[in-house]
Amino acid sequence: MVRFSILTLNSLLSIYPNPAKNILHIKLPLLIKETTLLDIMGRERLNIPSSATELNINLENIKPGMYFVKVQSVDGRNAVRRVVIE
Repeated sequence: MVRFSILTLNSLLSIYPNPAKNILHIKLPLLIKETTLLDIMGRERLNIPSSATELNINLENIKPGMYFVKVQSVDGRNAVRRVVIE
């Protein structure tokens, strides 16, 4: 069994491509409870509940700009990454 307790969630999180155009891929070796896309003012643009280790987010209806992706694992830990959407 792999132990993630000493690793931060940010170090385990993979988000690509960055910058993104149509699809944003998110991977985590833990179950993802929820993923939120926030604009630079902190306003929620997307909220995606899940119970998977991988997500593909459709960005077709998201305006270009800088955003933050907040990922919450099922154990309650959060990670935040900055992404650029073209």
